[in-house]
Amino acid sequence: MFLIDTSVWINVFRDRTGAVRQSLEVIINNESIFLSRFTQMELLQGCR
Repeated sequence: MFLIDTSVWINVFRDRTGAVRQSLEVIINNESIFLSRFTQMELLQGCR
């Protein structure tokens, strides 16, 4: 199981080429991931 930090999600959202998203998709497709409440809160606070 992987804990994906807020900084990784920010890189996914900011990446215009899609390379970071594709790398994360490989991990998500092959492993279980965990999104902590703190990460969820940080991402929701950053949405505009």
